[in-house]
Amino acid sequence: MKTVLELKNISKHFNINKGFKNFFSQQKEKFIAVDNVNLKLESKKVLGLVGESGSGKSTCGLMAMRLLNPSNGNIILENKDITTLKNHELKNYRKQMQIIFQDSYSSLNPMMTLAKIVIEPFVIHNLYTFNERQELANELLNKVGLDKTYHNRYPHELSGGERQRVSIARALALKPTILVADEPTSALDVCVKAQVINLLHELQEEMGLSILFISHELNVLRSL
Repeated sequence: MKTVLELKNISKHFNINKGFKNFFSQQKEKFIAVDNVNLKLESKKVLGLVGESGSGKSTCGLMAMRLLNPSNGNIILENKDITTLKNHELKNYRKQMQIIFQDSYSSLNPMMTLAKIVIEPFVIHNLYTFNERQELANELLNKVGLDKTYHNRYPHELSGGERQRVSIARALALKPTILVADEPTSALDVCVKAQVINLLHELQEEMGLSILFISHELNVLRSL
């Protein structure tokens, strides 16, 4: 089976302020958030990354996306080492890999309508005409179970489950092959959680997605 994403000996250290050495400088203490992690995500598969709160699993997800730079180790995307690529070099690779965050409310711009949120990736990458973007917004929102009446709504008008559906639609806009799902159901109640899991399962099979699913809930991962 083809490996589409690999983390090799990934570590992340943070320097935190411990106190003052003297008036002019502070003492620093190294905090090890992730220590020597290895994982491989295979094509069209779901890989569960499980751990307690504070164990560093979300940090691994952010490093996989290069939203956070590792202290050590390598990130291999489709046989290409992207560990040290500059932001402008990463732009094309970001089309291949998208993320769904845990907190859908803070990850959506409160000043933008849902249609504008969903087509934002097209604007960033300068893709399609205005009319094409509107049609694609309609298709993407329909794909996650939201009809035309949602297009001109704002995030604060939605339930938690609906906001997470919008996040999923935005993540799918560029037709990625890889999704990093960072605890996307942990803030939802049981019924809505099941609906979002079922949606992700259907999309994974329909689009052939490879998903790195981060969670502290084993029952959620088993259902995928």
